[in-house]
Amino acid sequence: MIERLEVPPSPERALRDAGLQPSPWSAEPRAHFATHSHARPKRLFVIDGDISFNGEWLHAPAGIRVPAGYEHSADVGAAGVRCVEAFE
Repeated sequence: MIERLEVPPSPERALRDAGLQPSPWSAEPRAHFATHSHARPKRLFVIDGDISFNGEWLHAPAGIRVPAGYEHSADVGAAGVRCVEAFE
């Protein structure tokens, strides 16, 4: 299950401070990411815009942790999205 995270003042710095390698990314409005999973847990922070994971919308600022092996899809909102993420 996807866990909500508190959003730190600087998500990218917080990920680095946790010993992780942050990766910023963005997606165009209404982009779709098909159902998939990851081999390792992932922390993701929404910096700007909106994105849904399995139909649950996240509006900036927001943070989640996706467990390893958890199948999920994602849909970007009408204004696009800008995020930073890192695998644990």
